[in-house]
Amino acid sequence: MHLTEGFRGWPIQWNHAKCGADPCCDGNEIWARRGDLVAYRLVICVCQWEELYNSRRAPDYEDPDELEAIREAKERSGDFKLKSAPDYVVPEHLRMNAAKVTDRIDSLRQAVNFTALHDNSILLF
Repeated sequence: MHLTEGFRGWPIQWNHAKCGADPCCDGNEIWARRGDLVAYRLVICVCQWEELYNSRRAPDYEDPDELEAIREAKERSGDFKLKSAPDYVVPEHLRMNAAKVTDRIDSLRQAVNFTALHDNSILLF
């Protein structure tokens, strides 16, 4: 692309043979009026969009690195059960019942009592 500065720094010459916007153009056109400047900018946008669309991947393209990562993740991941699944059963070691809850409360009370005795012994002696 070849630009030269014209009145107030506006570009007035452009070679768009590179992007192929107009195949019958010799590559040198003069953009002197302001309306032509709008057309100049429009042609630039069209060329940029054409380059962008031409650089896109095909819709059915699959990246081999991504496919390898997916395969490896499937091999290494364990058998995770979803809790929202209708056939999900809570494992025995995770189930809570009244006996486990009372044992847990008792152990917490003992821990609080031990901490209080320890703090009192520091303050008193």
